[in-house]
Amino acid sequence: GQFIFINSPAEIVPKVGTAMNLVSNMLATNATLTVRGLDGAIVTKIYGHDDLASAVQLGDLRESDIIHTVACVDVSPDGRQASDIVTYELRFEDLESGRVISRRGVVSVQHTDSHEEAQARPDELRLAVTITECGDRDLEVMQQLDSGNREKAISLKEETLAQLREVRHLDADGMVEKLLQFGNQSLEQLKSRAANAEATARKALHY
Repeated sequence: GQFIFINSPAEIVPKVGTAMNLVSNMLATNATLTVRGLDGAIVTKIYGHDDLASAVQLGDLRESDIIHTVACVDVSPDGRQASDIVTYELRFEDLESGRVISRRGVVSVQHTDSHEEAQARPDELRLAVTITECGDRDLEVMQQLDSGNREKAISLKEETLAQLREVRHLDADGMVEKLLQFGNQSLEQLKSRAANAEATARKALHY
């Protein structure tokens, strides 16, 4: 599923059209991705997914859609130039047939002694990592708000927006621009609530 926010009456027609297009382009549902280390490699983190023993819930699959799943893997090359490090299984329910379909594969990497090559990231990977890291930080923002640490939450949100701005030029699909738009709105709301809380506290002290 996916949420589409309608902010004004003028947005009803185009956004309903967008929603209908999403439904008509849907190919499968209940998609999951299972990732496992191979040959001594260990999956240490999957962004946005805490339980490494279970499958990642991807939800709906649509035509021409791209879903990024970013994982961290510890690898011991043992002098080899290349190795298979991860096996994955994508399972989904095909809408046309109703059958559960499975697709499996292996991820391989080339090993290098060059620090520069090891640190280099393709633009697509850099963009995906940034978006997933910002998603994790937003969870921390919520935790800080629940703990009453409003100023810390604002600081974390500002860090998120700054990180997204650094990769805005890499995004051809407009996802970063949308995240910045919603993020700026959230930041303004946080600052407004903080200002109102401070004003209320000062008024209480005055009385």
